[in-house]
Amino acid sequence: MITTKLNKSFKALTLLFLLGLFVNHSQLRAQTGLQGNVSISGTNIDVNTRVNLTTDLAAGSSVLSVTNSAMIGAGFTTALNTGDLILIIQMQGATINTSNANVYGDITSYNNAGRYEFRCVEAIPSSTSILVSLAVTNNYTAAGKTQIIRIPRYRNLTIAGGNSIAPTTWNGSIGGVTAIEIENLATINGSINATGTGFRGGANDNLTQSQSMNITSWFSSDVRDGGRKGEGIAGSELDYDNYGGRYGRGAPANGGGGGNSHNAGGGGGANGGIAANWNGLGNPDNSGTNWSTAWNLEGGSFSSNTSSGGGRGGYSYAHSDQNAITRAPGHSSWAGNSRRNLGGYGGRPLDYSGGRLFMGGGGGAGDGNNSAASGGANGGGLIFILSHGSIVGTGFITSNGANAANTFAAHNDAPGGGGGGGTIILSANSIANTLTLNANGGNGGNQLITNHESEGPGGGGGGGYIAISAGNPTRNTSAGVNGTTSSSALTEFIPNGATRGGAGTNNASINTQVNVGALIVNAGVDEDFCGNLFLKGNTPSTNAEGHWAVILGSGGTIINPLNPTSEFRGDTNTIYLLSWTIRNNLCQEKSDTVRLTPDCFLLSLNLLDFQGYKTGPSNNLNWQVSSDAEVNEYVLLRSYDAKNFEKIAHIPSRKSHFIEEYSFLDQLVNNKISTFYKIHTINTNGSESMSDIIKIDAELSNQKFTLFPNPTKDFIHVETNIKFNGTLHVNIYSIHGQLICKLDTAVFKQNQLSIDVSKFQNGMYILDLVQANGKSTHLQFTKD
Repeated sequence: MITTKLNKSFKALTLLFLLGLFVNHSQLRAQTGLQGNVSISGTNIDVNTRVNLTTDLAAGSSVLSVTNSAMIGAGFTTALNTGDLILIIQMQGATINTSNANVYGDITSYNNAGRYEFRCVEAIPSSTSILVSLAVTNNYTAAGKTQIIRIPRYRNLTIAGGNSIAPTTWNGSIGGVTAIEIENLATINGSINATGTGFRGGANDNLTQSQSMNITSWFSSDVRDGGRKGEGIAGSELDYDNYGGRYGRGAPANGGGGGNSHNAGGGGGANGGIAANWNGLGNPDNSGTNWSTAWNLEGGSFSSNTSSGGGRGGYSYAHSDQNAITRAPGHSSWAGNSRRNLGGYGGRPLDYSGGRLFMGGGGGAGDGNNSAASGGANGGGLIFILSHGSIVGTGFITSNGANAANTFAAHNDAPGGGGGGGTIILSANSIANTLTLNANGGNGGNQLITNHESEGPGGGGGGGYIAISAGNPTRNTSAGVNGTTSSSALTEFIPNGATRGGAGTNNASINTQVNVGALIVNAGVDEDFCGNLFLKGNTPSTNAEGHWAVILGSGGTIINPLNPTSEFRGDTNTIYLLSWTIRNNLCQEKSDTVRLTPDCFLLSLNLLDFQGYKTGPSNNLNWQVSSDAEVNEYVLLRSYDAKNFEKIAHIPSRKSHFIEEYSFLDQLVNNKISTFYKIHTINTNGSESMSDIIKIDAELSNQKFTLFPNPTKDFIHVETNIKFNGTLHVNIYSIHGQLICKLDTAVFKQNQLSIDVSKFQNGMYILDLVQANGKSTHLQFTKD
């Protein structure tokens, strides 16, 4: 169809008017600030609700199966709905080495433990399912204790002094995580505190082997062989049972080991630090007189040992008063269990380099049999604050590992290890330096006994993990200190084999875009089109997706709306406005528009043939017209990509009423690549038309087909300039596009093919030749 310049101008004005009515929806569905301005009143207020994933969730899926999709509570008075924000995080599921040696508990695979992502709720299909607007990018398992956490969306958040937020303590399935989103400003003069809400410490028990037994095993299913191991990313007691048993000094991943029988102390849990620097033995305290000498009685120069992660639990039971500076642990003169080096190993620091998040590991329990032992302490939880503005104030954000309890009653048993420090993530445009962030390890438990009997104190918990996006607030991830004994037999060496944990990681950074898809959107510049074109939207970032839509203009089709460079097909009489919208995983979206204006010309009816071929270094162009009495000129256009054409010649019309042939030799062609040509015909009445595009390959030989006689009465003959004997497909169309004749196996003989058109009605026809390689040639002829 012809699109005249007058029509284009009118439609452009119409479009501009409609654009004036179009509302820019750069954040049409953004749900940040959904809960409005909130001021926390009270202490330890839980602002999140949590449910468990009940069916494994595969990457690319959008439907989550959960225990209850309503998620009402903790300040949410209405059920989960479209536009709400959730955090998906798998808490456990790592696998470990189960050898009966000190390598027990080495992480052989993290699997999906620590994987997480934010997602926007699209819909609630049922009471046990949630549909998210963007498919998940990770795999999650139900057995790995994956939590779905509903996140409050505050416009501004205020926590005045004396008020605080805290998560529900981890119960083995849910809890331990505080996650908050703030649109503008968070003012924290009170606190957010997840201390001791992370992975659980090993519970104490009251059964042990005979005091003469030397239990050296790293794991056991017999409660008498040692204290219980602390919880971590490798699971809890039921999981440890599958790894040989829940008791004993081996440290499972970031959980601390339990003290072995008889009455050794529990090891500390862990979280942050350098994984390669772990050996499970902790960091000896050399602050007392001759304490380094006492440590070295273990062998070598143990006093200078360093280890990341949790500290080791203290020595086993003794009841003789010897000199710990000169008498080595394990010597029979100590009596009882000879004060053996059988304390629980400290938990391992975890690897955050893969973009995972964890809670602090629980400490291992001390071994007991006199109702005086204490269990391991809980690790610190996880705090994640996602602010699109600033975080200010003079308050505290704290997720320390808990301190292990001291011994009870007569104190003639061993205490547990401290919890590993938790995790704090602050992602904001700016973070005030006046804030204080703490993710310290918890202290090991003390043995509060006053006679000659001694048992091992608890090891200190390792420091936690802190990552921020901006600013320089105070950040502490110190190790927990070891417990001590007050036994009158060990006044010269009160650590009695228990060691400190290692420092955590306090200087990590987090890029918001790692967790949140960037809303950078560009639909490209306005373009002209003729029937179809490929769009030019920018590619969305990770955790974001885009989609095209036609917002003005009818009859247009986008072949793949999710593809930024999808093909668009439209009516050549219609101006279109398309939008390219990018939505991220926080329910935010921005759009950009592009205007597409048809720029088509009618195919020239008087153009009978247009061919081109190489002539040495030049391209020879030839065209034949039936009559050009009403033609002003022919404008030759050249391109090297079939999209961007330049004018190379203006050929005046001969203004003939008969068949005329024209030619042009393009001597300025780039012979290294293929060249494309088309002819723009400008008529005397102001109308215009355009030829099909022809291609001349870079090689010197280029096949050419010609028709004769033209016009014809009975047969039309097709001839090629290159030797060709074979078959091709021939289709003949009327000038209006109706298929008249189809020859699927037309045979060339001696470079010529003859077709009987004697029964065709008089008029103009298009002959389409399709070779086996898919190359197509269009020729025009007239039947008289």
